[in-house]
Amino acid sequence: MTDYKLIKTELKSGKKLYQVIDSEGNVKASRTSKRDYVACTVNGEFYFGRRDLVGKGDHGRLLNMWRPRLNYDSKMYEQDRALCRRVNGRAATEEFYPLPATEEELEQVRKDARNILAALQVVYL
Repeated sequence: MTDYKLIKTELKSGKKLYQVIDSEGNVKASRTSKRDYVACTVNGEFYFGRRDLVGKGDHGRLLNMWRPRLNYDSKMYEQDRALCRRVNGRAATEEFYPLPATEEELEQVRKDARNILAALQVVYL
């Protein structure tokens, strides 16, 4: 797992430059703002002004949605399929959740979950 750092630089304009840098020195995300932040996600999608906000709101919803999918199996596939049918109808369900679920499809969801959760990892100042 790569180590990340959040760097804060004061600019002459009074703004602050926040950069997420990996262990090789590559900038993964950056933001210029007048606001003070204490943390952000590796992909730069979420910035937090206080530590108690980490894992709340949209960030928390995404974490709660993707964590169970690390162990995605056919039972979870069936639950997702039933939800899709209730929301979108039969035609969309057959298109997005065909039966039976192959092991390759289940593994792809597990891989997506690992990638998304890695991007939602929080880096602190």
